[in-house]
Amino acid sequence: MFAFDSVDDRLCVQEEILLLENAPFPKNYTQDGLFCIYFDNYNKRNYYNIPSLITDTTTFENYVNKYAGYTYATEQTGQSTINNFYKVGDPVYIVYQSLATGFLGLPSSLTSTGCSNSPVAYLKDETSSCVRQFTTLNQTTCESTTSFSAPSYYTGFRVVTTPYLFTYIVNGTVITTTTQSTTVTTTTPSPPVSTDNSTAAVTVPTTTTGAATTTTDTNITTTVTIVTTEPPTTVAPFEIDLYNNTYTIDIGLSTVQCRDSTGNNITCNFPTGSVPAPTYNTSTATCQNVVTQVEYEITHDGTNGISTADVKFVLQDITTSNLPLSQTFTSKFTGVNDVNVTERSGNPGYIVGKPVRAGIRYINESFGNRMIIVENGYDLSLVKSSATGTCLTDAGNRVQVNFGQEMRSGCLIRFNLDTVTVAEYCNAMQQAINIALEGSSDYVNVEPIKNRYVATFGNSEPEQTGDWVPILQFPAGTTTSSQSLDGPSCQLSMGMHIQIVYSNLGSKANPQAKILGVGFIYDQLQTITYTCSGSTCQPGNANVDQSFEISQSVSFVDVSAPATGAVGDAPIFIAKVPNDFFYPFGTGAGSSIRLATPYLFCIALFTVIVNTLFV
Repeated sequence: MFAFDSVDDRLCVQEEILLLENAPFPKNYTQDGLFCIYFDNYNKRNYYNIPSLITDTTTFENYVNKYAGYTYATEQTGQSTINNFYKVGDPVYIVYQSLATGFLGLPSSLTSTGCSNSPVAYLKDETSSCVRQFTTLNQTTCESTTSFSAPSYYTGFRVVTTPYLFTYIVNGTVITTTTQSTTVTTTTPSPPVSTDNSTAAVTVPTTTTGAATTTTDTNITTTVTIVTTEPPTTVAPFEIDLYNNTYTIDIGLSTVQCRDSTGNNITCNFPTGSVPAPTYNTSTATCQNVVTQVEYEITHDGTNGISTADVKFVLQDITTSNLPLSQTFTSKFTGVNDVNVTERSGNPGYIVGKPVRAGIRYINESFGNRMIIVENGYDLSLVKSSATGTCLTDAGNRVQVNFGQEMRSGCLIRFNLDTVTVAEYCNAMQQAINIALEGSSDYVNVEPIKNRYVATFGNSEPEQTGDWVPILQFPAGTTTSSQSLDGPSCQLSMGMHIQIVYSNLGSKANPQAKILGVGFIYDQLQTITYTCSGSTCQPGNANVDQSFEISQSVSFVDVSAPATGAVGDAPIFIAKVPNDFFYPFGTGAGSSIRLATPYLFCIALFTVIVNTLFV
């Protein structure tokens, strides 16, 4: 019997006819695969090439010039549905005392700077800022505006720990399945019992219920219990309040800070566990205790839901000059079992949307003068404007740079010529611009042992300084000053662009993003003239403020080297013949082959004759 085995001819297996018989001898087929091709056997083509880190400006510019490109796309959000448990990104639900339901709010700016009521997303740490559009400030506005009042952010409602609440309780009743037991009692007469031969008898009643049967000389007792299961239905054995139950919790008050006139946060002198509502001071036209920052700290237990919720506030006294008012809102989630957790941005590669980790490199004398990275002292961030457009220079009011998210921001810096010379004026302007753009005074006062670094991976350890790259500086040039008829002029750099060069590593199926280098590229110098204009600008009024706009942006440059295949060398065919292959024209001598001289002479003579006859 014969069987044909059809094999893909592209593989290194030859099609063969296999003879099948009942012989005891095995059959072995061998072939060296000389003329077959192994395809997809170059594993490196499925992985990114490993690039070198950027340590100088020339290499940085080579990468940027070759790969740079910019796109600005808006973030898209999808609709979420109610589940029996919270999932990542689901809105956190709340229940009001009126039994109305809603979302725990995290106001943010969408199409404009105004505040929109966005919900807190479960297990997503977010920070947003928006502007309350008010132009006048009076007692009604101060004390009646809900967004100004701290109690409105944590009282009057309870947080839903799990959405199962809405399945468990419907219209104040519990959804359950019940059973009913019915006992049927039947009384039948027993046979007459007579004590004599008379026909008169005493009748003894018999109770029958069917579960047990007892027989005596005088009666029979039977008990029957019928159990009926009702179909699933809604019953109300007791009323349950949608507001007060085990699936809702109150928000606790964590800390309250007050911002003074210099912009610093200090401890408020409020009674423990309370925060007052705003009050209006008519003598100073000041609205006191207005909310400027809200931070929700939520402890979770995974799919089991929310365990605790707390809130922090920063309050400030405002006047009409502070309007419109800018507010910042933050939500943070931590696990119930998390202890000393350090936030990372990926494992190991960066995840899109996670913060780009940055820090200051110090010499730690307590660890043998070893270099370490301290992340608490520096963040990679962009400048942010206040509600009036001025630049916010403190670290808490900047926009965090997140991996893969390109953005642009700007603000106004105000200066005047009061008590300074033109040269001092220009130097002061450039210094203020640098501090506003970089978010640190390191650029101006550089310390030898203090440098800014960025983590190459999302999980880089601070002790491993080799996994961090320095931030490179691309200054525009030297600031110069001059005097003209229009006023003092300065050559200043009014903006900065942050370029982050990264590459994907590892398998294409699961690439890991690694930052190779970061550069601060300042705009080219431009002429800025302090021009005093308007009716109030008279000779000697050098203290009139003038606004200048600065801008900042960040972009990400992907320099991933494409995976390339490799072609192997052509196979070498080594022919081997037996020693007697040329017999009888040659004779074997040991391992060598020697042709006989007479036979060679005959062959040569035969060749000459043939050529003579046919030529």
